Amino acid sequence: MKRLALLLVLMGCLVLPGLAQTVSFRGGVVLEPSQDTPKPKGLVGFVVGNGDTRNITTFTLASVESQTVTGVRTGVERTLFKLSAVEIAACGEVGFVLGQDTTSGDFSGCTVVIVPIKWGFAAVITGGARNAPATGGTWDPQTSISLQWTPK
Repeated sequence: MKRLALLLVLMGCLVLPGLAQTVSFRGGVVLEPSQDTPKPKGLVGFVVGNGDTRNITTFTLASVESQTVTGVRTGVERTLFKLSAVEIAACGEVGFVLGQDTTSGDFSGCTVVIVPIKWGFAAVITGGARNAPATGGTWDPQTSISLQWTPK
C-alpha cells in the first residue's frame, strides 16, 4: 500500500506542473518479447507539450504474480521527422521499477511511430530497449501499442 501511495504522489508531482500546457494521455499494453513467457503489462502515459520536444511520463503495471509489479519512468520524446500520415520520434526515459522484493533504476530508449486517427486520437507504436537491474540488468527489447488522446 505504501508503494501505491508513493506512486500516486510521484504521478502528481510529474503531471500537475504541466497542466498549463497541452497534456495528452496514452493507454495500452507493453510486451517484452525476450521473456520465456511474455506477459503483457498495462501502460498509462502522459505527454506534456505539443511541440517537437515533449515531456513524457510512463507507468507500467503488471500482475502481482510477475516479477515486476510497477514501474514509472519520465523523460523526453523528440520528433525526428513528420510525413503526411505519420510522425517518427525518439525517446529516452529514466525512472524506477518496484519488484516483489527489490526496487531498482529503470532506463529506456525507444523509437516512436505516431499515426493520427481522428478527433484528437492517435495510434502509438513504440519499440526500444529497457534496462532494469531488478529484472536482470540487461538491455531487453520492449514493444508497446497504445492509443493517445489529446484534448482539443
